[in-house]
Amino acid sequence: MLPVTTARKPRVTCLGFLIRSAAMVVLLAAGLAASACSSSAKTPALPTPEARAAAAPMQADAWTKLGYRIDWRGFATMLPGSKVLFMDQLGDVVAVQESSGVLSVLEVKTGATRWSDQVASSLSRYIGNVRDGDRLVSSTDSEAFFYDLQTGTLKARQKLSIVSNRRPVKVGEILVYGAGSGQVLGHLTLNGFRQWGAMMDGPIESDPLALSNGRVALVSRGGDVVVLDGSSGLIDVKGKIYLGTEAALATGPEVLYIASLDHSLYAISERSGDILWRVRTDAPLREAPVLHEGVVYSDMGTDGITAFNATTGKKLWSNAAAKGEIIGVRNKRLLGFDGSNAYTLDAGKGTTVESVKLEGVSILKTDQFVDGNLYAASPGGVVTKLATR
Repeated sequence: MLPVTTARKPRVTCLGFLIRSAAMVVLLAAGLAASACSSSAKTPALPTPEARAAAAPMQADAWTKLGYRIDWRGFATMLPGSKVLFMDQLGDVVAVQESSGVLSVLEVKTGATRWSDQVASSLSRYIGNVRDGDRLVSSTDSEAFFYDLQTGTLKARQKLSIVSNRRPVKVGEILVYGAGSGQVLGHLTLNGFRQWGAMMDGPIESDPLALSNGRVALVSRGGDVVVLDGSSGLIDVKGKIYLGTEAALATGPEVLYIASLDHSLYAISERSGDILWRVRTDAPLREAPVLHEGVVYSDMGTDGITAFNATTGKKLWSNAAAKGEIIGVRNKRLLGFDGSNAYTLDAGKGTTVESVKLEGVSILKTDQFVDGNLYAASPGGVVTKLATR
C-alpha cells in the first residue's frame, strides 16, 4: 500500500483549487473565485474559455488537408499568465499540465474535464506525468504526487531522494528518474524510499526510455549510454558517444537511435553498447528521431527531415523544407510538426504533399503512430481532438 496522506478536499483558494465540472470553470472565470480569497488584493481574473478559444482558432480546413476532422474541443484549467507544459493521452483520459502546476484530466470521448488540481506551488518545477493503472503520478523535481484517476483525490505524496529534471518511467513498483547531477534514481512507490541509485557522466537531459523486459535506457550529457534493469538498477550495457542528447530516444529491435548534440545520429546496440552506425551533420541535433518499418526519420539540420535505412544507416532521401519531428503516419504519408507548421510527406520519396500553418498550437501528438487520433494543445490550454477522416 502507498503511504496515504489526508485526502485533499475540493477547494477554491488564492493558491490552489480542485475543479470538477465545466460549470465551475465558468464560475471561476466570472470572478467568483476571487471573492473567496481573504486577501484584499485584487485577484487576476481567470482566462475565460471564450477568450482562450479565440486565441486558438478551429482551422478546420487545415486539419482536413492533413486528413483529420475536429471531434471535440476541451478546456484545461489555467491560472492567469500560465502556459501549457505537458499534454499526454493516457488511455481513456488526456492529462494537461500548465506552468503554475494545475493538472487537468479530460475525457478522451468527450473532452469534458473530469477533474483539475494544482499539484504544488506555482514556483515548483514540474517534470511530467505518467499513468500507473488507476492512478496518475505527477512529478515535480523533488516530489511525486499520486492521484486517483477517477476522482482526483490525492492519495499520497512522496519525497524524492534526488533533484530530478526528467519525467520518470514506471517499471513494476519502481519509478526511474534522471537528474541534472547525472544521478539515476529507482524510487520505490510502495513506501516512497530509494530502492537503488546509479551515476552517469554528466547531466541527464532526455527522458529515460522503457525497453522490453523491464530494462531502461538513459543517455547523459557526457556521452554515457546505459541500459539498466529497472527493478535493481544493475547496468546491463554501457556504451559511449561523444556528447549526449536533449531529444527523446527511439528504439527498434535491440537498437537505440540517438540524435546527439555532437552533430550525429547514432544507432547503438542495446545488447553490447557498440556503435552500429553514425551519420554526421552540420549542427547539433535537437529533435527526436523515429523508427517506422525499417526506416529512421530524423531532422538533420540543414538537410531537414532525412530518411535512413535503420540497419545500415544509408541515406534514402531528405527534405530541407521539413523540420521538427515525424509524429505519425496518416493515409500512408508521414505526418510531421515543427512547432508551428504541420505537414505530410511522401514516405517513399520525401516530397511534401501538404503543409499548413497551425495558429495557436504548441503541442501536437498522436495516440498511435499509424492512422491514430491527433491531439493538439494551445499555449492557453485549449485541447482539440482530431479524428481521422
